[in-house]
Amino acid sequence: MSELLNQSVSEEVLSESEAAYHREVSAGKVSPYVKLKYAGNLVRSKYRADILKGLKYLEELFFSGNEVSAQDCLLFLSIGYGRVGDYTLGLKYIRLLIQVEPSNREARDLESELRQRLRRDGFTGLGIVAGTTLVVAVIALLSYYYAKRRQ
Repeated sequence: MSELLNQSVSEEVLSESEAAYHREVSAGKVSPYVKLKYAGNLVRSKYRADILKGLKYLEELFFSGNEVSAQDCLLFLSIGYGRVGDYTLGLKYIRLLIQVEPSNREARDLESELRQRLRRDGFTGLGIVAGTTLVVAVIALLSYYYAKRRQ
């Protein structure tokens, strides 16, 4: 199974890439490669806010048509969306990458992991709905039973 969704970047590496990114922002010209490196580190952060910020930067890069690698953007986008629990969008991006690079083993492993997590979360949600429905049905039956007994 792919460990890409579980890997997180160290605070030191994240702060180094953040410093490099902010140096270029203050200079007025941000290299797409520096932005990609920073965004890739953000999506591997332990903090959800960082992951969401990284996703925003990655989407800007991917849709801007810069010379930055679209394959890297797609991989990081799928990792980021998988880490925040949006497995459907993560699958969308990883499938785009697999269309471009069908032999990419890392992408295929990540797709498998995202599909497995989507299926697991779907079963969990189904269990919660079924359990809630059962509780409501029991309460309705008990209240009907007690209302009949009082009459």
